[in-house]
Amino acid sequence: MNNKKSQIEKLLFVITLIFDIGTNLYLLRGAKEQISSALALYEINILNSGPLATGQRARVPNRNGPFKSR
Repeated sequence: MNNKKSQIEKLLFVITLIFDIGTNLYLLRGAKEQISSALALYEINILNSGPLATGQRARVPNRNGPFKSR
């Protein structure tokens, strides 16, 4: 009887372990999606805040030295 109880406890432990691993993988997948969407929003924000998006003229190198606006 004691041997059977020990086997049942081991089986329950393995089932719980598999369930925990599956839950953690699911949560990691959700976190990955959140991070990738946050990065996409960050990239859109960078693109929308550049000189061309704000109506400024692009700065180009001048042959005589520093940058100047065309």
